[in-house]
Amino acid sequence: MKKFLLITLAAMLFIAPFSCKKDKEKEVTLESIAVTTQPEQKEYAINEPFNTNGMVVTASYSDKSSKPIAVTASMLDYNFSTAGTNKTVTVTYSEKGITKTATVSGIRVTEEDTPPPPEVTLESIAVTTQPTKKEYFVNEAFDPAGMEVTATYSDETTEIAPLDELEFDYNFAAAGTDKTVTVTYKGKTATIEEITVILPLPAAPTGFTATAGDKQVVLNWTNPNNSSITGYEVSFGKTASYTQNWVNLAGSTSFTISHLVLGLDNDAEYSFEIRAVNAAGSGASSGIVKATPTVTTASFAGAGTEGNPYKIGTAAQLKELADLVNADNDHYRGAVYELTGDILLSGEWTPIGHIFSTFYGTFDGAGYTISGLNVNRPGEDNNGLFGYVTGGTIKNLGVKGSVSGRRTNGGITGNLYGTVSNCYADVTVSGTDNYAGGIAGNVENGLIENCYSAGTVSGSGYGFVGGIAGSVANTGIRIKNCYSTATVGGTNVVGGIVGYVSDAEITGCVALNAGISGSSNTGRVAGYMYSSTAPDCAGLNTLTMTGGNAGTGITPAEAQAQSTYTDMGWDFTTVWQIDEGVSYPKLQWE
Repeated sequence: MKKFLLITLAAMLFIAPFSCKKDKEKEVTLESIAVTTQPEQKEYAINEPFNTNGMVVTASYSDKSSKPIAVTASMLDYNFSTAGTNKTVTVTYSEKGITKTATVSGIRVTEEDTPPPPEVTLESIAVTTQPTKKEYFVNEAFDPAGMEVTATYSDETTEIAPLDELEFDYNFAAAGTDKTVTVTYKGKTATIEEITVILPLPAAPTGFTATAGDKQVVLNWTNPNNSSITGYEVSFGKTASYTQNWVNLAGSTSFTISHLVLGLDNDAEYSFEIRAVNAAGSGASSGIVKATPTVTTASFAGAGTEGNPYKIGTAAQLKELADLVNADNDHYRGAVYELTGDILLSGEWTPIGHIFSTFYGTFDGAGYTISGLNVNRPGEDNNGLFGYVTGGTIKNLGVKGSVSGRRTNGGITGNLYGTVSNCYADVTVSGTDNYAGGIAGNVENGLIENCYSAGTVSGSGYGFVGGIAGSVANTGIRIKNCYSTATVGGTNVVGGIVGYVSDAEITGCVALNAGISGSSNTGRVAGYMYSSTAPDCAGLNTLTMTGGNAGTGITPAEAQAQSTYTDMGWDFTTVWQIDEGVSYPKLQWE
């Protein structure tokens, strides 16, 4: 028993020191806190918040250790509501149920107002979410849907900028894979990169028609109004077995609006389609139109020869003539025609002859007049009663009405590679591009003789506007024994008789125009002459000129005197007539 007690006592004596040491470790406690480094700011305005920047508060413990403590606003107690020179701030810190305080003293509070907070300004913007759409067609508008632009301010705050307050600057006028969009918000910019712009395929041609002729069909359509078009493709075949078989129209351009299909079988129905092509590929089809080539016989009397010309006496017969020529029927394109009376047209007129099916016959007006002409083709060229004359003759005809189109517009014919003689045109002619004339828009290797024009002639584009012809070219006499009383106006190269003359001669003409106007190269006889002459031509000296060819300037009184013209060699026996002192000269056939 004694031995057991001795062992127990020894064990207790051995364990006791360790138990005491463990108790002492648990007894380390907070003893004090002190401001060991004063704050940077010691002077404040009334009600200005205390600033702890630079201040260090250190806690000391019962085991002689210490550490700095983080000071928060909830630990501070002060009153800066009144001015004073020895204000204090009490710092209170609690740890394990023990609370200690320290004091910052020597603070001065003045009566100045609290300074305003610093101005918050926009520092930058960034596209933090890209827009959903990153691929566009040429000239398509940018779509910001799905994008987010984050604005960062000087106080380090951020916001998502409202889409409706963003401005976008971009250029999608051409295709490319590296396009950018500049985003602007409150004067700051950011860039959206890697935008792809592609060229859209052309739209389908509209107004597609197929006009049948003898073993042939003429196709006509309206350009889809796309400057990127590089040409056209056509598909055709007999309707009974037709499948698409697209072939390129050789030589076609964005301006091509007609095509002649030859070598077809008469009395068999054919199906036709047309589509435009650009760098992106082939566009949509026009849709199918059908036509049946056939041998056509005109309804009007005659044989179409010099001895027995076809007789044209009605508007319907004149339209039939136009349809036959425009369908590229060779016989009717080169036949001889004669009017049997005046004709009054109604509705819009399609010119006789086009670039693929020109008129090369003879049309004798026999002294009659075609009135009511109404050609209105703003997107097309070669406009007039006739559209395109090559080697043909138009004579003894009067035309009244209006002609408007894009390029090459004339009162009687748009393009002339033949002869117009003993004719007049009292027509309002207008064009949105070059070449406009009272008689013909453009004359090459052709002749206008013993003709006059009245009415109004105007043209836009570069110009080439004339009372008789817009432009004449190629060696030889191209305008002879003509006069004009028309009002003529254009942008450039404007003349009372002809706008532009190249390597040609104008002879025996007088400009009696009601007015001539143009910004440059405006002349009484011609607007501009290149390697050309007008040796015996005259014009009223009352007409305004800005350069150009004047001809012989004559007063209104001189213009009514026969001697003015005979002195230049004019023929008043077979060509001209004049009521001296009363009127200007006229042609004897009038």
